[in-house]
Amino acid sequence: MAAGVEDRELPPDERLWAGLLAFFTYAAEHPDSWVVLSRQARTQGEPFATEASRMREEVAAYVAGLIGEAAREAHGAAGITERDVTALAQALVGSAESLATWANETPGVTAKEAAATLMNFAWAGLGNLMKSERWSPR
Repeated sequence: MAAGVEDRELPPDERLWAGLLAFFTYAAEHPDSWVVLSRQARTQGEPFATEASRMREEVAAYVAGLIGEAAREAHGAAGITERDVTALAQALVGSAESLATWANETPGVTAKEAAATLMNFAWAGLGNLMKSERWSPR
């Protein structure tokens, strides 16, 4: 795992940044492996599909932990719900997977740029949630 991801001294956003940067760096440095993990493993049957799903759920659970920690720091026990945290983590992991594929297929996109794009998209939005600012349809 990337340095900084498990460092409890760092705030959740910096640990998420470290994890995203490590993820996008891996996907950029090993594009063929990323294709196998992200596309082929899920469709090749057992045991590959189960292992790919297990790994994805581990990552989503870790991300949920970071989001939940940030929510508790912002609001104490009364923040966003556990269901919201889980849904946001799933959305972020899915976005990272999709963005990694796009970045690998788009000349000139670096791992750092991809990670920054997702941090700006996700954490800026999460920042508003932490301030109890929610978007809702009119």
